[in-house]
Amino acid sequence: MTLDKLKGKHDSIPRNPLIAKAFFWIKFAEDVGSGTSKIVQWCKEWGLPEPTYEEAGGSFVTVFHNPKQDESIQISSEKHSEISSEKHSEKIIAAIKENPTISAQQIAQAIGITSRAIEKHLSNLKNKGVLKRVGPDRGGHWEIQK
Repeated sequence: MTLDKLKGKHDSIPRNPLIAKAFFWIKFAEDVGSGTSKIVQWCKEWGLPEPTYEEAGGSFVTVFHNPKQDESIQISSEKHSEISSEKHSEKIIAAIKENPTISAQQIAQAIGITSRAIEKHLSNLKNKGVLKRVGPDRGGHWEIQK
């Protein structure tokens, strides 16, 4: 792996595939090999300077740059909330894809947020036409529309 390859699309080869697979299964890792491109994307979305990468003893170091004080960029709590909400929605949809009969309580436990928050997310997703509930709360299932 070179610094140039690290910055762009590249194949990821875990040093220990068994550990990498175990972390993926327990949802401690996702999209293996996409971390650097996600970091760059998030910096752009948040109006931050693009990070740089350095080699250090066989490893790579990501260096984040602090904008100049007079050009400081603040991420509004509204923007942070919007990003967090999008991530929760993605996790909810992934849980439903895995198990269309999953309950709101089970989704809450899987994602690690309250049942009330899940209900709000589910309501928003239904209002946007992304999800549809078919049948009763008990015995019904979810359909992903988009």
